[in-house]
Amino acid sequence: MKQTAAKGVTAKHAGTAKHGQAKKHSPAQTLAWQKAGAAARKAHRVAKHPAHAKPAALALAGDVACCAAEALAASLRMAGHPVADADVLALYLAITGDPDAGAPIAATLEAAADVGLAGHRPRYEPVTALHTGVVFGCTLPGGRHAATIDGPGVWTWGRWQPFTRPLLADEAWQIEWAA
Repeated sequence: MKQTAAKGVTAKHAGTAKHGQAKKHSPAQTLAWQKAGAAARKAHRVAKHPAHAKPAALALAGDVACCAAEALAASLRMAGHPVADADVLALYLAITGDPDAGAPIAATLEAAADVGLAGHRPRYEPVTALHTGVVFGCTLPGGRHAATIDGPGVWTWGRWQPFTRPLLADEAWQIEWAA
């Protein structure tokens, strides 16, 4: 039997449960399939995009400002020798015990010449030309940074990255490794 419309209400909505209720529903009485349906509709409606990659702060575990030691390790790896993260951290700690202090490239080279890095000691000299294998320092908006040139890119914080802008190195060191 067809319902008749109440005055001021269209036939489409007359007498339906949605508009004809005298009281609001109780959330405790919501059926499980209604909850699941709502969650499924929301999951479909609210699409999530992949999380943005976090910037690589360090190749080592933790937050240690040892970019000069990491650049020197990249130079040694490029020479064909394995270098563990523990070796890099040990070199950095030979210079300073403060994880936030950082260390200049010259101090890192001196410490590597004294205590070694992964069983090897560097011979080094300052250079003016930037080419593969050179460890260089530059000033970035966040402060001083060190990296190693490798062909069309640099090793920085344990990752290789292509050049994205001209290098503005204010110091550069040619490194040779001896056992």
